Amino acid sequence: MNLKEFLSFYLLPLYLPLRYIEKINDRIGNKIKFDEVTLVLNYIHKTKAAGTMFDVGAQYGESFSPFAYLGWNIFAFEPDNNPQKQNALSKYKSNPKVKISSEAVSDSEKQDVPFFASNESTGISSLAAFTNGHKEIARTNVTTLSRFIEKNSVHRIDFLKIDIEGYDFMALKGFPWHIMTPDFIICEFDDNKTLKLGHSYRDIGHFLLSKGYSVFLSEYFPLERYGKSSKWRGIYKFPCDLSDQKGWGNFICLSRNINQQKFFKKLNGSSIKTIF
Repeated sequence: MNLKEFLSFYLLPLYLPLRYIEKINDRIGNKIKFDEVTLVLNYIHKTKAAGTMFDVGAQYGESFSPFAYLGWNIFAFEPDNNPQKQNALSKYKSNPKVKISSEAVSDSEKQDVPFFASNESTGISSLAAFTNGHKEIARTNVTTLSRFIEKNSVHRIDFLKIDIEGYDFMALKGFPWHIMTPDFIICEFDDNKTLKLGHSYRDIGHFLLSKGYSVFLSEYFPLERYGKSSKWRGIYKFPCDLSDQKGWGNFICLSRNINQQKFFKKLNGSSIKTIF
């Protein structure tokens, strides 16, 4: 890991208020990005307690890497055989606390299922072909979180992050809610991908509410195209409507164990509109 990555992912997001992070474009040539995962990172960093994270849709490992650095147990899922992704993830093979699965995740187990990718962006590989550019690149096995947790004797999950391009709701439905509830959940929503699969952001949000969470909707402006970054609009207490029906984002879910005011403290004084 180089200095730029270390500063970006570990030190600056942990110690600087968001209003400063937003203004930083320092001499290492990297604009520091603040995202939903950093909110969790900042909160748990202050507790000094290591835990267990499930990263469903790990991509290059950028979400779980700070937690691995802090000594957390990591279970990551990334079925995309993209060489750059696999090379990035291979760096964690020497860490006994990081386990990476090549299985896809849904609400039922399946074998030899088509997996799709697109030249538009490496970030939209999925079990669903939701753009004209998606092509089948591989066959993969599909597990459920319930089955994986049982097979691997996982007894506790503190942070569940899901970003699997349309199949996020299915992953949630395959979780063993009857035996555990993570303190933090971050789960993507995007009706542009999921309406064709039979559900909307409202279905995901209400499902999470039904599990006893305080649910917040973190909304981004509509994408101009996949692969291009999108501006963050704000965080709103769910139930709520999207400001733009073409918007997308992530649900932030906090259990009753989490102090909401402390969790969102970094948003105070920022340019991000927050409604509680």
